[in-house]
Parts: sequence; structure tokens; C-alpha cells
Amino acid sequence: MLSSTRNPYPSVVFVLGGPGAGKGTQCARIVKEFGLTHLSVGALLRAERDSGAEHSDMIAAMIRNGEFVPKELTVALLQQKMEEEPNKRGYLIQGFPRALDQAHYFEEQIAACKFILYIDCPENIMEKRLLARGKTSGRVDDSLEIIRKRIRKFKEETLPVISYYSELGKVKQVAGSGSVDEVYAELRPHFVTAPPDVEDISKMQSILDMDPIYTAEQIVIPPALPDVLKEWSKHVIRAQPGDLLQFSADYFARLADETPLILSVDQLKALQRTLSTSLDDVVSRADIKRACNSVDIESSVVEHVFRLKGMGVQVDWPAFVVFATTLIAEDLNHAVNMLFAIFGADSDSLLDIQIFLHLFSFLASQDELELSYVDALSDALRSKAAANGDGLISFDDYLEASVSQAQAQARVDA
Repeated sequence: MLSSTRNPYPSVVFVLGGPGAGKGTQCARIVKEFGLTHLSVGALLRAERDSGAEHSDMIAAMIRNGEFVPKELTVALLQQKMEEEPNKRGYLIQGFPRALDQAHYFEEQIAACKFILYIDCPENIMEKRLLARGKTSGRVDDSLEIIRKRIRKFKEETLPVISYYSELGKVKQVAGSGSVDEVYAELRPHFVTAPPDVEDISKMQSILDMDPIYTAEQIVIPPALPDVLKEWSKHVIRAQPGDLLQFSADYFARLADETPLILSVDQLKALQRTLSTSLDDVVSRADIKRACNSVDIESSVVEHVFRLKGMGVQVDWPAFVVFATTLIAEDLNHAVNMLFAIFGADSDSLLDIQIFLHLFSFLASQDELELSYVDALSDALRSKAAANGDGLISFDDYLEASVSQAQAQARVDA
């Protein structure tokens, strides 16, 4: 009997790709480095089939024919496994959802996914991999006829899932045709930022529950409300405004007028080149406005950054560029990656270690990173720059040092 208790606020990543795209191989590497729990729907169903349980014959027949097992049974098996193996770091769920009704049912019963990792692989490569696997796996679904049926079914029913979540901004797509190392190098940055801590979210929930809404009738939540609040929250977290109420008023006013802030990395690169001709890092507001105008950055964006950070008449222009970057960054690592592209050399995007640490200090203050973490990360990057022999570092150097420091902190916390 399954427990009716929902797994509390798990961080869930769906891992999708055609049969033979390499989902299991990549999941194993993600688990090894980041400590998430890997749940393979295919493995769960095969285990249930082999157990001789009530639905084993039905599961066996559906697997043999390349058909989908009913969503209720699949989600029940996932829920049971998540309750048996609680992990506040989160879960990788491989090969699911394979259809939109499965996705909706999972999110209704358990939790919304954080994002979908989609490993996109050409059909001929998937066939070749599965035929090679079939020589040793003994799996009945690794025959050519079933392989092609599975690929066709994936295209018909699972690609609409990718399309649906893409519209929500929740798909991280990587190319699956390369080597194992090449694919992992492309997907790895999406997992560098740790998922939200369950305890922190639970504390927030407790605070919210202290002031409940009492009503004699069922509360009706407007359908658009979750998405509106989610997007607003993302902008607040990125910007860390000094005046939250004013920021929110401006944000919703723009939303109502349908005039979103428009900004690109190319514009910021052009702005950096323009401002770097100055003899001093500190320039006037008027200088910033003229430089932004020369590279077609809208005045509303300029005023937005000024207001967010409470900048005065004199402005540290590198700080202005960094804070502008956070308006379009998904998270800290994405912002850092853009800084390498904006301030680094065009050919290789390398940065002098001192310049990088100066720029990173603005991000660290905005994200309120622990000083001990920033100091340890800075020391690691200085050592890397010295080892490189030229005082330069790359974004990969930063990622390696960042992950190393996060793992060291996790060991201390444990």
C-alpha cells in the first residue's frame, strides 16, 4: 500500500531523450558529482514486472510492444520510491514524462519539475547504440522493429512534452550525438547551482501557514497566478532590489503595458567596449546614458539599473554592466558565464584573475554569498591562474573551483 503523504517539495529534474540518447549514462555521472537520486522509470517498471506483483503481466506485455504503462501506475511507483529514498538535493527522473497527461498527473500528485534536461540525439545514432546494446542486454525491446516503434512513439507523444515545457522556459537542451564526455560537459553547468534546501522551503511554508485564509467556500486560484508570481520572483531574486515595493510597482506596470526590458549580451559587450575607453572606472550618469544610447540600450533599462542599485551621480561602470547582466541571467553561474563573454577576449573569453575577482565581487554582494566561500573560491582561482602561467582563467576554471568549494562546504556541513 502506498503512503498518501506527498514527498515534501522535492527538486525534480525530468531527463528526456529518445531511446538510446544516453540518458542513463549521463544520469549516473550527474548523481556521482551532485548527489541527486536517480530514478529510471524503465528500471522501476522492469523491476515491478519481474516481481510477480498484480500488474506484472500487463507491464510485461506493454514493454514488449513498446507501449506506455498507465500513468497512475507509473506515478505510484515513482512516489513510492521517492518516499523510500528521501533526498533534499532532489531527483533525476529518467524517461519520464513520456506524454503530457503523465506530466500533468505527476505534478498534481507529487511536485512540479524544476526543469527538463532534453538530450537530443539523431535517430540513426540511437538505432546504432540500441542495436549494439541488444547484443548483450537481453532486453526484448532492443530489437530493430521495437526500437523503431519506440522512436516513432517518442516523436509522436514525447516531443509535445518538450514543446509544452519549452514555452514555460523549463527545457535545457543538449546535443546527444557526441561522446559521453562531450555531452556531459554541455549539460553539467545546468546542475552546478544547488537546488533549494527543503528545510528553508519548509520554514517559509510554516510562516505562510501562520496566517491562513479562512473561507466557507473553495478558494479559486486564477489560472495565470502561479506563472505571474514565478516570473516576478525570478526577477526579484536576480535583481535583489533595494526597494522591493518600488521595484515591484515598476515591474507590474511594465507587464501591464507589455513593455518588458529588452537587453542582450551583444549589447552589453558593445557597452563594455565603449566604456572601457574611459581613463577611470567611475563615470557620470550622463556618460553611462550616452554610452548605452550609442549601443541601442533603451533608456528604461538604464534607469531600471540605476534605481535597482541606488546609484548616484557618479557610477562605477563595471558595476553597472555586471548588474545589467543580472537582469537577463537565469542564475549566478549563467551571470558569470556572460561576464566572461562580455569582458573576456573575443577569441577565447579568458579573463585576468584580478579583473574577474573585481567583477565577481559585485555578484557576490548581490547574491549575499558567504564571505568564507568567496575567499576560498578566490584563493582557488588565484592558484589556477598561477598554474595557467598567464594570470588568466576561463569559465570552466570558475565552474571547477565553484563545484570544488561547494563539495568542500557540503562535507563540512555533514
